[in-house]
Amino acid sequence: MTKNRTLAGILPDGNGMMVPVGNTAQRPANTAGMIRFNTTLNTLESANGVMWSNVGSGSASSGGGLSWQPVQNTNFIAVAGNGYAVNTQIANVTVTLPASPTVGSLITFVDYKSTFASNNLIVYPNGNKVNGNTSNVRLITNSQGISLVYIDANQGWINYATALSVGQYAVDYLIVAGGGGGGGQVGGGGGAGGLLSGSSTLLTPGVSYTVTVGAGASGGTATVVGNTGGNSSLFGLTSLGGGGGGSHQTNNGATPGGSGGGGGGGISASIAGASGTNGQGNTGGYGQYGPSNGGWSGGGGGGAGAGGSNGSADTGGQGGVGSASSITGSSVYYSGGGGGCSSNSTNPPGGTGGGGAGWSTGTTSGVLNATSNSGGGGGGVRDTYSGGYSGNGGSGVVVIRYQSTFQRATGGIVTQSGDYIVHRFTSSGTFVS
Repeated sequence: MTKNRTLAGILPDGNGMMVPVGNTAQRPANTAGMIRFNTTLNTLESANGVMWSNVGSGSASSGGGLSWQPVQNTNFIAVAGNGYAVNTQIANVTVTLPASPTVGSLITFVDYKSTFASNNLIVYPNGNKVNGNTSNVRLITNSQGISLVYIDANQGWINYATALSVGQYAVDYLIVAGGGGGGGQVGGGGGAGGLLSGSSTLLTPGVSYTVTVGAGASGGTATVVGNTGGNSSLFGLTSLGGGGGGSHQTNNGATPGGSGGGGGGGISASIAGASGTNGQGNTGGYGQYGPSNGGWSGGGGGGAGAGGSNGSADTGGQGGVGSASSITGSSVYYSGGGGGCSSNSTNPPGGTGGGGAGWSTGTTSGVLNATSNSGGGGGGVRDTYSGGYSGNGGSGVVVIRYQSTFQRATGGIVTQSGDYIVHRFTSSGTFVS
């Protein structure tokens, strides 16, 4: 006679099987072959000796083949086979992808609070690639989500739910050179650093480009004629440093300002300010040196937007206005010329765009110095021999931006502005597209 037997876990009628039940926190040690029902995720899951993963056909009850984890609101390391709802309501969140993924590994990220536009989800490839690119992926659109599958070392993780273009792309650029130093001993204003802007041809991902940011020329008691600012360069383009302001040394006679991106201011009606470079800056103004009429002045340095003003009998010329750019997301003026000196109590202003003010007497006042990373020219001073310092030119800046929903390149200070990613270089470095 044959006896009926009930195997452990099998229901008596043979129509089902009971498995251990518990929440995520109650998971036992990960041992290959184990199976359980997760009450936190409401799904059947199994262990493979490395991780717990969902067992399902892709239906709603199975979590789409993924094991959905608790909401993440701080930086975390993702595990293959999991889905993550990410809360960026408070701050950016960076997720690190697995360092050693296997072919077919799946991960999904979704925007829990629809706040990716204000605070981004940044996906760090962790030595691998995403769509063939080693750069971080930055999600900047509200309610955006991506699903990644790992294919191979060549392409790495491929997004199969949201388009993430990583082919060739164009960028906008701004290249501002260092400003010239102000002149001393009846000094003209320093010329602004040259300014170039435009759009590049298509860049190929992974190519390195050298970025050079020019220094502002120094001012000081030894700077009788202002020094020339440093050049800035990118993509084979060079913006020239601003010319130094002119001077009238008693012992050496009148000396004109130096040419550059923006020309330095002159110091007498017979000695014009230096010319600027076409397409980068403008000519400096001339000044007056005439003890017989009781007046001394220096001309303003040329700016990117206009030439420097001429000085009168005892009032220095204003620095030429710079040019505005919205490449960083707001309108900012760059490359303003430095103001010339005066023999009265007025202090001729530098041009809008960081230019330093001219000064009437010996002084160490910082207003003569141009603004850092503006490309502005330094202000001229009346008398360096009594301890005055002519103004320093402002250092240059290089800015690159491209339209993208994620960060495609590296280098510089990276920020997001609307639909653009902005790379701002305040010192020399490397841009990797």
